[in-house]
Amino acid sequence: MIRRPAPLRLLSGRALTAQSHRLGAPLAVLTAISALLLVAGRNWAREDAEVPVLTLVEGLLILACTVAAVAARLLELRSERRPTAAALDRLGAPAGLLTGTVVLRALGAGTVLLVTGGLTLALCPL
Repeated sequence: MIRRPAPLRLLSGRALTAQSHRLGAPLAVLTAISALLLVAGRNWAREDAEVPVLTLVEGLLILACTVAAVAARLLELRSERRPTAAALDRLGAPAGLLTGTVVLRALGAGTVLLVTGGLTLALCPL
């Protein structure tokens, strides 16, 4: 039995595929920075050493800049999707379909981010 994807999955998948080349680099940097901070925190916790305040501020500043870069890219991609969303709205697509598409894309990207960051942390030498 061949099953076809539902419209929600089809729209989400196509949108992620089309935007992956622009969204991949900021998410990769965010994953690397998050994993680096987690590994550094784990090492400081094992050695019972105090975290230097300047190092902590630097790490949080880098993380904040990375999150801001990802947010800026997401806003840029959102503005590119406006014509498509307007066309679907004119065609009578339910509002839940567009909202579900956004949620499904966010869950897909977030899952990849968490899995790769977690695997990076798990594979780092102790």
